[in-house]
Amino acid sequence: AIMTSAKRHIKMGTRIASLLCCALLLTVGGVAYGYSPASFGQPVNFDPSSLSSKSAASPLGVKADALTSAYTTRMPISMPRTAPQVPYQAPGTEGYVFMDITARLFRERILLLTQYITPDVSNNLIAILLYLRNEDSTKPITLYCNFPGGELVPTMALYDTLQQCKAGGMPVSVLNMGSLSGLGCFLASAGSPGRRFALPNASFRMRKSTLEYGIRGQAIDIKVEAEQMVKTNKKVVAEFARLTGQPAKKLENDLRRDFFLTPEQAKEYGLIDKVLEPQGVGWEGDGEGLADFGDLGGSGAKKW
Repeated sequence: AIMTSAKRHIKMGTRIASLLCCALLLTVGGVAYGYSPASFGQPVNFDPSSLSSKSAASPLGVKADALTSAYTTRMPISMPRTAPQVPYQAPGTEGYVFMDITARLFRERILLLTQYITPDVSNNLIAILLYLRNEDSTKPITLYCNFPGGELVPTMALYDTLQQCKAGGMPVSVLNMGSLSGLGCFLASAGSPGRRFALPNASFRMRKSTLEYGIRGQAIDIKVEAEQMVKTNKKVVAEFARLTGQPAKKLENDLRRDFFLTPEQAKEYGLIDKVLEPQGVGWEGDGEGLADFGDLGGSGAKKW
């Protein structure tokens, strides 16, 4: 009983000490800002002039305006870190709304492919392709590509969707405007005949698709995965040969190591149909393969 009573008194003493510490901190803080303990709990009339540089010092020798300056300093203004917004006038409306520039481009049937193809990237592009096909299956679409390849299954899903769109009568233009690697070169050759383009300083790096994840397990499991990888590579090489017109054996030899191609070499290889040269006043090129960079057989409503 004595021990229980002692523990109870200790807990009560601890609580009282905590309350006293809180009260002391509040009192010291109020005094630092120039308030007297007698004014606690009373309404305070705020006077803006009290924050001026002529305000009296508190009992602790610190001016009130110096203590509050940290809370009245204006934070620097910065632009939001989002995609650029552009105005767009929806059909049948008079006003304009701001929308993401990528979404604005796809309203003109222009798609940007600028990141490694993952299931999410592939699914988003497939959804846009299906929407544009349902909207008008005869108007062309254009893919502007500059990405470092992608995973095999998502890339092949995107490729099959493009083939379905082409089979339904929708022309597909593909432009390499930077660098394409691996399966990116495969997609570059997937455009409609005569609509596969590249800019003069673009590059192609052909390479064999490999495993996208590590293999663990028994030897028989690793063997099954390796055999499946070989079958998939043969299927991709066969389709690649159909698109480029190159013999499958030559493609297999070229894909054993990284195989780099310039736009002109890619044209000779069968990856693309034209190398787009600049056009306009002041250009002294040979004039071969001229095409508008922002149209490429697109909707034709506007030239970007």
